[in-house]
Amino acid sequence: MEMVISEVSRIRNIDRREFHESFIRTLFLNYPVCNLAAVQARAVQFRGYHPKPSDCRVLAEAEELRLNFVLTYDHDFWKRLSNAVTTKLMKPSAYWANLGIPKGAKPVTVPHHTNPLSEQSWWRW
Repeated sequence: MEMVISEVSRIRNIDRREFHESFIRTLFLNYPVCNLAAVQARAVQFRGYHPKPSDCRVLAEAEELRLNFVLTYDHDFWKRLSNAVTTKLMKPSAYWANLGIPKGAKPVTVPHHTNPLSEQSWWRW
């Protein structure tokens, strides 16, 4: 999503920017916006619900890309726009709960033993 990538590139704190970039590398597929006029028009519509143009643009891009979900920690973004969109806005904890993965379930994939994450426990459920 172009707006998310643009916003992350402007993060001044290098550690914080690199942290966000790691999510982009891992979770994002780089599909370009096809109908820029539709995205801009939809973002303007969202401004009636939410004052931040970049948030409105992110959501308009998600709709144009026909994403099923947009995960966010931003409570105001979620509260103001969750009922105004076709793409479902969810908090990460709600998305995780919605998956219905039982506690202690064996992961389908795990980091290779050479991956530093293989020694971590936070990703294990």
